[in-house]
Amino acid sequence: MSIEGYTLVRRDRCRSDGGVAMYIRNVIDYIIRSDLSDPDLEFSCTEIQKPKAKPFLLSNWYRPPNSPIELFDKFEALLGKIEAENVESNILGDINCDMMAATPANKTRHLIKLCQSYQYAQLIKEPTRVKSRSESLIDLFLTNEPDKFVTSGVSLIGCSDHSLIYVSRKLTCPRSLPRIIVSREYKTFVPDDFIYL
Repeated sequence: MSIEGYTLVRRDRCRSDGGVAMYIRNVIDYIIRSDLSDPDLEFSCTEIQKPKAKPFLLSNWYRPPNSPIELFDKFEALLGKIEAENVESNILGDINCDMMAATPANKTRHLIKLCQSYQYAQLIKEPTRVKSRSESLIDLFLTNEPDKFVTSGVSLIGCSDHSLIYVSRKLTCPRSLPRIIVSREYKTFVPDDFIYL
């Protein structure tokens, strides 16, 4: 699907359907970071480059619900690579780990442990998948710089059994250099006090 004014960045599954994708506004400079990926993960990483600001990473990840626990080892290897770059990192997606469960499943406990180890905060706090008899929080936004975000939440869009998640990042405007104005007061200026050559 094409959206005017946006570029589609996608990473398809090796099988016939599925994968991850994101739309990036055409005025935003970016680099696809294929070095921060793994063939066994449906994971895409993009470096967003803003004028006069540090670049940051925006990644999306789909973890199928019945995938083996060992998939987290590959995810942890990616987190290690990202940490070595000392850069802001934001990861969103349908990770299928219910962060609202009263008794978290083994996969959710594993994700929580990884987030604690690599100092990622999960910003979404409301259920993202609501069925007639259950609610779960499986669509997540993980960031290692939570102070850079002012709002986050969930919006029911109606065309899916998953709700839309959103975050608002703080806007940083580059500071202009200070203007220095040198002035002289002419109240006591006496022209005869100066010698002209």
